[in-house]
Amino acid sequence: MKFLRQQGNFKKRIKKKWRKPKGHHSKLQEKRRGMHKMPSIGYKKPEKLREKEVIVHNLKELNNYNKGDEVTLSSTIGRKKKLLMLEKCLKQGIKITNHKDIKSKIKDLTKTFEERVKERKKKEKAAVEKKKKADKAKKVVVKKKAKKTAKKTTKKAKKTGGNK
Repeated sequence: MKFLRQQGNFKKRIKKKWRKPKGHHSKLQEKRRGMHKMPSIGYKKPEKLREKEVIVHNLKELNNYNKGDEVTLSSTIGRKKKLLMLEKCLKQGIKITNHKDIKSKIKDLTKTFEERVKERKKKEKAAVEKKKKADKAKKVVVKKKAKKTAKKTTKKAKKTGGNK
């Protein structure tokens, strides 16, 4: 049964999508005779006819399903686990409702992983080079300090007459 919005069939600007009537004098809210039907408990389908959406959160839950079963992957799964689950579904022949083309999704995920690995390697190289430069700068500073202290000690030694 399709429930229509109040005044939905009279005015073009009002869409056919259901909205609960909220007006103080609304005839539909008062459930008067001759008005559209309002959704209520009695209109629910029998449990056998209702579509049950199965949400899977991890690989263990995915093991419970066989070829031809329809499954929805949880939105809170990370990329790595999602990639593993998609590959397993493809092998077992399990249908996934929230991804239209599994193969293209797997390609996209692997591509993003490869890009992230390349970026991480670049950052690591840059950090190593930066550290090397900082070490060189420290060595130069240490050498300069050593020269200054050596000069000070020689000046003191000359003034006092040196170590004899």
